[in-house]
Amino acid sequence: MGSKSTPTEGKVPSISALARACGVARTTVQAWQADPEFPGQMDGGGFDVFEVGKWKGAKEEAKKPRLSGDEDPLLASGDSPGLERYRMAKAQMAELDLGLRQGQLLPVEMLDVGLTALTDAYRRGIETAQRLYGSEIIPIFEESFARGKDVIDQHFGSHVIEEGEADETTDGA
Repeated sequence: MGSKSTPTEGKVPSISALARACGVARTTVQAWQADPEFPGQMDGGGFDVFEVGKWKGAKEEAKKPRLSGDEDPLLASGDSPGLERYRMAKAQMAELDLGLRQGQLLPVEMLDVGLTALTDAYRRGIETAQRLYGSEIIPIFEESFARGKDVIDQHFGSHVIEEGEADETTDGA
């Protein structure tokens, strides 16, 4: 099994393909390889896009500043509605941080890399099907993707914020 074989789902054969999947330049991936924690090449060559996404997400998360309760003097004393909102926001941030650390939540960067790899695999499949069966196969894919979107909306809800709606939600705070 050589590195020239057809990539499997979530796997890419080269640095260039990994750079495309991650939406970065080839030189960026080469710089990442200098990090001892970078996932590196798999046995038989190629890269696991999802492992690289997890590594990239962990790096981004580690860059974010964090304060413990002991370092934040505003959490120590006082009572006011503003301070109570601040304490609530700090508690919510701590819950999100814990969710990330426990693997219950995923960083957006990791989802982005994974979804890019997934859509690339779908695109390759559609192109192959169109070459083999002609353009009449396209409506079948469109119907399948529409049903897939409905399933995603059912399970995760539609969280699209219309233009101007974001301003309305922040005005009441």
